[in-house]
Amino acid sequence: MKIEPSINSVAGVNGASASAEARARSTGKTSSTEDGAAAVHLSVPAQKIQRNVSTDAAADPGRIAEIRQAIADGNFQIDPNAIADRIIMTARALIASR
Repeated sequence: MKIEPSINSVAGVNGASASAEARARSTGKTSSTEDGAAAVHLSVPAQKIQRNVSTDAAADPGRIAEIRQAIADGNFQIDPNAIADRIIMTARALIASR
């Protein structure tokens, strides 16, 4: 079966990203980082989510550093029962919130 070149004009195939890039360039809404990579601009709701995640008290930087060091040293112990218990707690909380 021969595939005609016109198939590339279908949205989502090859040329679609190039045309989106060309449109962005023509409107002046592109930017790039120092290494030439395209920068991503988040919407206001996405920025709010990012701020909330960044300031989440559940992420303890000290504890994260301890875990990383234990993994690097080969001393990190995984407790499958604790993991299972937390998964069950999360599932119950999700079901209760419905």
